[in-house]
Amino acid sequence: MKLATPTDLEPLVVPINEGRRLAGNIGRTKFYELINDGKVRTVTIGRRRLVFVASIRELLEGSRVLPDQL
Repeated sequence: MKLATPTDLEPLVVPINEGRRLAGNIGRTKFYELINDGKVRTVTIGRRRLVFVASIRELLEGSRVLPDQL
């Protein structure tokens, strides 16, 4: 059985600014709009608001336009 190394692991949550970077360096206001619209999920731990990496991936994968949709 192979053990996961730190480079194999993807974080489950990231800070807001890292989430913005992962989403393509989108603006702060737009990113908060996506959060408020429920398109990007977050969790608050203590005073920190963290973004679920999976929700960023889902957002980006769901926004792909396929050739047959043009």
